Amino acid sequence: MNSIPAIMWNQLQKSQTLEPLWVNKLAQLNEEALDNAIITKQAQLNLSVSRQASRAYLLTAPLLLNSQMISRFISKHSLTEWRSMLPEIISVAEAIHLANREMRLRVSEMEELKQLLMGDLLVLSEME
Repeated sequence: MNSIPAIMWNQLQKSQTLEPLWVNKLAQLNEEALDNAIITKQAQLNLSVSRQASRAYLLTAPLLLNSQMISRFISKHSLTEWRSMLPEIISVAEAIHLANREMRLRVSEMEELKQLLMGDLLVLSEME
């Protein structure tokens, strides 16, 4: 999430509620506040998973969990240039692949990331 400018998250959040709730809250912040909130969120995650897995989660979870909404927004507003910053991730496997490409994760870190993402998807499916 922190590699994507706050202004993009702000515009997405104004069009629809982002998932999970922590992403929606962070998407309302300016750049400096977003950076600080991400540091806090990563510290919380570091209590249960490795530092790399928490960084990978913060990179991929917002993209995976909001994939359809992001795609609709980009298409509706003809913002094709946004796609390079907001890659379409439609599966946990794609999220892990992106994170591994960006961060060179160990197998154990990929497994931690998988568990975090699967947990989020389960919670969201139960809400529907």
